[in-house]
Amino acid sequence: MSHKDINVLNDYFVRYLFSSSDSNLILLDFINSTMLDSGIKTFRSVEILTPFNYKENNEDKETIVDVKCITHSGTVVIIEIQLQGNSRFPERILYYWASNYSKLLKHGEKYDALTPVISINLLNFNLDDANNIHSCYMIYEMNNKKLLTDHLQINIIELKKFKYNILKSDLNCWLKFFTMKNNKEIIMSELVK
Repeated sequence: MSHKDINVLNDYFVRYLFSSSDSNLILLDFINSTMLDSGIKTFRSVEILTPFNYKENNEDKETIVDVKCITHSGTVVIIEIQLQGNSRFPERILYYWASNYSKLLKHGEKYDALTPVISINLLNFNLDDANNIHSCYMIYEMNNKKLLTDHLQINIIELKKFKYNILKSDLNCWLKFFTMKNNKEIIMSELVK
């Protein structure tokens, strides 16, 4: 198989791209591209963590994300690539976010030890009929739009809706990489720049 035949949305490829020992800067660039597109502050560095949330007893459900890291400020970022799904997929996203958030505290620790968990989900299917390619969800009060907490942030990127050059340039370049069939080398050189 030539490098032109690689499916860049394959779980194993994405894990390798973002989680290999020398890929911190690539991972950081993708995360910051997503943050910039939402108008949210970016990060200076990331450290890759194990993607497993082991179950603590037999009744628990074990969760495994594609990529998990922690930023210099203690924010945990989880990344999931999903090739197919349905309208119930948001519940799965929320469950994975909650599973990662609930693991932040050890027994006896105070709540001020909690840090934000950001979920970035690349979907290769349309979740709904809206035109949004990248949606960022947080917890707001319905009437005055006051943010309750920044600890929950869920980003959903629907790749099937992507059309070139309509997002902020950095995320636009990443989505070209994930969606274009040809010219991957050119796109990768753009990302490197």
